[in-house]
Amino acid sequence: MKYQTTIIFAAISLAFAACGDFGKQQNQPSASAPAQTYVKATKDRPSNIPSMLTTTEPCSLDAVNDQPAQDTYLVVDKTKVKFAGWAGNVANGTSPKEVWLELVGSDSAYVKAIRGGKRPDVASSFNKPGLADAGWELYADLSVLAAGDYKAQILMVDGQQGLTCETKRAIKIK
Repeated sequence: MKYQTTIIFAAISLAFAACGDFGKQQNQPSASAPAQTYVKATKDRPSNIPSMLTTTEPCSLDAVNDQPAQDTYLVVDKTKVKFAGWAGNVANGTSPKEVWLELVGSDSAYVKAIRGGKRPDVASSFNKPGLADAGWELYADLSVLAAGDYKAQILMVDGQQGLTCETKRAIKIK
């Protein structure tokens, strides 16, 4: 009887230990998941952004470093800043070929976004199916910028056509 109790206790212990190890493995990042590359911002205006841009609204800077929309975001580590939002030509109901974030302050800097993120909420809100891929995100190294306040603008490029949209958001670099 003593051996049976010991065996049962050992089996239950092993079962709990196995469940605990399984949970730990599931929470660990996959070895095959690529590390995100932070793109260095440039102070030089990229040549493919048209010199004349038409002002448009709306667009959105939804989050900085996974923090939801705020009027001003505080950035402490300017070498690793994640931005996310949406941009599109709402009047035409289309998503641009390129999206750039322009930060304007004592200096200006430009960073190209990864576009095409699924935003069915935007398409539905404007009743424009062409805006379903209006989402964008970017991973920026803003080390070219001095500490200070910068307003965030979205630049949208479609060939020789370009739009600019004021996000009404800013970042403060410490």
